[in-house]
Amino acid sequence: MNLLQVIEFLRRNLKAVVYCCYGVLALTVVADILRLLDAPGHRFSGATGFWASLHHLSENVPGFWPVFGFLGCLLLVIVSKAIIGPFVSKEEDFCDE
Repeated sequence: MNLLQVIEFLRRNLKAVVYCCYGVLALTVVADILRLLDAPGHRFSGATGFWASLHHLSENVPGFWPVFGFLGCLLLVIVSKAIIGPFVSKEEDFCDE
């Protein structure tokens, strides 16, 4: 099976691929919640003051890191399209000129 066949298979089953991605995201959030339930009283000792309190807050909010990663990727795509879009987009009749 070559790469082109894999891409065509994924295109034909796009709805299933999207549902699988949602499932993986949900499983990641559940695993993060279970990790928090398994290790109560976990403290980060590498930082002090303000930064230590922020790190402790993020470690104790269930699903923080999976959601943070998802939103970070989404923001990267949106910003990249906004910055690169004007440089690579062409008018519909650019060949006629």
